[in-house]
Amino acid sequence: MAAHEAVLVLRGDSIERLATLKASISVDDPDAFSIEMKPEELELHIIVQSDNMRTLRNTMDDILACITAVEVTLEHIE
Repeated sequence: MAAHEAVLVLRGDSIERLATLKASISVDDPDAFSIEMKPEELELHIIVQSDNMRTLRNTMDDILACITAVEVTLEHIE
């Protein structure tokens, strides 16, 4: 078990949008984090674990940057 853990919970208005967000970050670094889809709650849980706090923070920063870019793109498309 890693010394540090952070969980990012994203709530959406549709399972399709959450699935798009999941797909956008799934290819990044699959060993650095795990993703759990909770369709019944319209939630996406991203769990990052690391023995190093700086690595955990950098991974979370990368994930948030990716999600932000996808959300901006989706808003322009819609």
